[in-house]
This record gives sequence, C-alpha cells and structure tokens, in this order.
Amino acid sequence: MKAKLAYTVRNTRAPGETRDTIVPVIVERLNPVELETVVENCIDRGLIAGLKTTAAHGIAEGVAAQIAKEFSQGRGVQFGQYFYGRPYLSGTVDANGRLTGANRINVRLYKGEAFRLTLDDFSFTFDGAGDAVKVDSVYGDTTGAGGNTYGQVVQGAPVKINGRNLYAAGDTNKVTFAEAGGGAPVEVTDFATQSADMLSFAWPAGLVPGKTYAVKVERTDVNGVTRTGTGRKVAVVAGAVPPGPTLTGVHSPGSGESLIHFDSGIWFEGTGLDAWNSETDRIEAKNDDLEEPEYRRLTEPGAGEALFADGLLKLDEGAWEVIGPDLEAGEGSHIHFRVTIGGRSAEIAATVTEA
Repeated sequence: MKAKLAYTVRNTRAPGETRDTIVPVIVERLNPVELETVVENCIDRGLIAGLKTTAAHGIAEGVAAQIAKEFSQGRGVQFGQYFYGRPYLSGTVDANGRLTGANRINVRLYKGEAFRLTLDDFSFTFDGAGDAVKVDSVYGDTTGAGGNTYGQVVQGAPVKINGRNLYAAGDTNKVTFAEAGGGAPVEVTDFATQSADMLSFAWPAGLVPGKTYAVKVERTDVNGVTRTGTGRKVAVVAGAVPPGPTLTGVHSPGSGESLIHFDSGIWFEGTGLDAWNSETDRIEAKNDDLEEPEYRRLTEPGAGEALFADGLLKLDEGAWEVIGPDLEAGEGSHIHFRVTIGGRSAEIAATVTEA
C-alpha cells in the first residue's frame, strides 16, 4: 500500500523574481523514526541476518557514533547508493579567507540514485480540496431562443458558469478564455452575477465564432490567496445576433434635449433599448472635461437603476452618486454616456444644467 501524503498550496516569491508562484507544500508530516527503529525494521525484514531485535539499540548507537566520528575527521560518508554526507563551511569571508564566529561547519546529506522518489510512490490528498474552485459547466444563455447547450457559447448571448466554490463575499473573480493552439486570451473581470455556484457575464467581444477555448476561473480572497479552477472547453458558435442599440436623444424629465439636471433621472431615446437586461447590460458615463476622462458604471446597486418604460430607457436619480462626486461633474459639465445592451454599445453626449 502506498504511503498517503497530504499537501496544500502556498504563494511564494523566489529571490530576484517579481511575481509570486504557487508551490505545493506537504502538511501533517509523520514523525521521524529513530535510527534504532530503522535497524529493528532491518532485522525484522531480514536485511541484517543473524541478529536479534535486542541488538538494535547497540547497533544504532554504534553506527551513529561512528558516522559522527568520520565527519569530525573531515571525511565524507557514503551510504551505498542511497545517500552521502560531506562537511561544508557556511557564511562569508573577506578577501583573505579569514573565518569568524559567523561561519559554521555543517554536514549536508545528498540522496543517491536508490533514494530517487517519484509521485507514483505515494498516494496524495489535497488539503484544501473543500475550498477548491470547481467548474461544472459553461454555456451561453440563449433561453429565449431555443434553450442552452453545455460546452457551447453563442455569439452575442450572456455567458453562465455553474460550479462550486466559485465566489464568496469579499472575493474577486477573473474568467479567462484561452484559445486552443495559442493566441491572446480573453479575460472577464466584470460580472452580472457572482455566487458560490454561478458566475454570469455579458458576451466577451473578443471571442471568435468557430474557435474553441479552454475556460479557467480564478477566485482571489481578501488575503490575496488565489484559487484556480480549470474548467471546461467551450466552442463558440455564431448566433442570430440582434442589432445593437442606437441612441437618438438624452435628457432629464422636463428639460431640453441633451440637458440633464442635478438629482434628477436621465432618460435615453433610441432603438433596441427595449432589450435592456438589468443583470447583464449597463449604462456608463465619463466627464469629457477631465484631463483623463474614464467611464464609470452608473447601474450598480445603490448608484442608479435603469428600466425600459414608455419607449424610453430610464435611469433613476441615484446615478448622481457617481456623476457628481466621482466624475466631478458640475454646472456646464459635458457628460458622455455609453449604453451597452447584449454586448453592443451606443454613445451620446449631454450637458449638466440646473433644474
């Protein structure tokens, strides 16, 4: 029967490196055996013929004492083809080779060919398997157009990943689509849904119909520990992609065209807006007057909720929690909006004015 070893993984950074690597570490090691026990086991197995177990203690003490004697005389000791030991100096010296109290004489043991172990010699258990990321299925959410097929994502359709330990409060996720045969991977870091058993997100525009990708899910906790689940291979198929949204106007209730008011809703006019999905779609804004304008999402919880009604895509006044403080928008600011529905976007500009 193979010996069982439990192991875990840890992040470490080698000297001179700039990135951490993940290494396996054996945990719950068995207690080391005394040399006397080794000799007793040799006698039991018939490896030392003609001796009784009662002689084991004396043999072990004698062997250990003689090994120490050989080392103290500056010799190395060869243990057949199993291992050998040699004395070595540690520490540093000056150009004249002067030894100081900081130097030590140590014995290093090196294994020989007869002690060459392989993974096949043991049975391994991953200590932490209960927290490991597990991906069960990946598919395109085409429920409204004929159903879903595991292992297949459809151009333009949101993507869903089912599994276990995919997410916990405080975690961040990243999903990577690596093309079979090489090519730049497509990464997703923004999610419509994050839970222990499901991740969902809008169609990643970088995926190419007709190609196959390997999907990997990463979950990083608040301590910076990253767990990775190598998921499933998925095929990308072309879909009946609906036309993207168009924007023909934007304003606040009661204002003129292209004018938005402080602490008021924001209404968008156009086509394709009735396909709005609050889970996968988004409205973003940037302040064009800033030196380096960046889009900020307005449809996150607590920062504005959008809905389609009366022929308009309506964003409530909560959006000003982002537009005012985060985008530094004030009277006369020029705000650029981007509406993304089904993975396709349209843009339009407006000016901030007092109600």
